[in-house]
Amino acid sequence: MAVIITNLKIGEPGNLLLMVPGPTIDWVRVRKRCNTEHEGFYAEDVRPFGFRVIQAVTNGFVWKTTRLYSTSSNIIHEFEIVDPSQATLGPATYDWTITDSTGNSNRLSGASVFCMVQKEQPLEISVSRVRGGVTNTITLSATQQSSGPG
Repeated sequence: MAVIITNLKIGEPGNLLLMVPGPTIDWVRVRKRCNTEHEGFYAEDVRPFGFRVIQAVTNGFVWKTTRLYSTSSNIIHEFEIVDPSQATLGPATYDWTITDSTGNSNRLSGASVFCMVQKEQPLEISVSRVRGGVTNTITLSATQQSSGPG
């Protein structure tokens, strides 16, 4: 049994990616007002808190996103795979499809890729991992609500 204690502040809950080893999560939420008015952030204080399950994959993997550069209309991101199962199951190959709001797709491959996207526009990111002849695909879409085990 793993116990994870995390204290999240300001914008952190909205950017949290949680990988868990089993199908059950026990979540304890303690929320309080800030000690002084100047420490508070209204948008986070009144926003409902929660998370959504994107997809469940055996020996799961995820990616982390880093903003490298932005202009008035575009952002360059680095997307980097985080795959804890590489230590026990060995290396894998990763194929990416990043689709913008107009339907244009950018196909990339590798554990770390770079992509320029438009600001304030929805994206669909799909990553396929191939290891030992088994393909697992995770897709994150701006309009996708949730999906169960897959």
